[in-house]
Amino acid sequence: MPNIVRADFRKTKVTTIGQSAFSYSRKLTKLYLPKGPAEDSVTQIDRYAFFRTNLIHKSQVKWYEVDCAAVTAAAGEDADTIFPFACVDTVYTYTSATTCTYANNGNAPCCGTATVIKIDATVTHVAYGAFKDCDTVHSVDTTEATSLETIGSLAFTKMDSLTSADLSGATVLTHLGAESFYNCPQLAAVKLSSSIDQIGSHSFAGSNRLEHVGTIDFNGVNCANMIVGKTNVFKFACPGDTYVYSNEIECTFASRSHSRIQSQ
Repeated sequence: MPNIVRADFRKTKVTTIGQSAFSYSRKLTKLYLPKGPAEDSVTQIDRYAFFRTNLIHKSQVKWYEVDCAAVTAAAGEDADTIFPFACVDTVYTYTSATTCTYANNGNAPCCGTATVIKIDATVTHVAYGAFKDCDTVHSVDTTEATSLETIGSLAFTKMDSLTSADLSGATVLTHLGAESFYNCPQLAAVKLSSSIDQIGSHSFAGSNRLEHVGTIDFNGVNCANMIVGKTNVFKFACPGDTYVYSNEIECTFASRSHSRIQSQ
């Protein structure tokens, strides 16, 4: 099924997805398993079922109560052929002692096959290009990054599987460098630290799923103030003034001689 983009089993009673069922469906980007308790849902997924699809990370599958490792166990040694991703997350922990960057690693990613990047409490700065091209990583964990102050340019650029970045745990983070999250095609949700006061040019450019202001949680920070003097930071414009309409307002397009209502 080369043209299928979504497989939706939410209203079905499917319990087994057979061998090679969706293999080579290269446009498949979303899978919904049957909705309900685990005993009434999928109990087995056979080898090569989603081999060579575009389901490149776990977050593209809506699991409900299903355990990924449990339903793929029957495939034994072939379990790693079922999905392009691993069922169990592997964590790359970034510390103050970490020196690896894309550039000094022979233009190769430092994170190996990790699926989660964790920044620990010793880190004050994420280096230039630290995680560039870490294509297996789907999320960034800053829950312990309480000393993090700055993120360097290109730090998280071109990460093909990154879907979310929650920076709110970095409570003293003030600066995101230029192109810090540049060209992350799956990045669809970002929560900023409440302490950020500057975001560099092109920081989220090319991350086209961040297509409107609702895809970024500004966490109380003023969007416009963070990007003064910068270019092409977001795909969208920062929110402008708000016009509040109430019972007391009598102004209409006609009463203003067919001119637009102005913000107050």
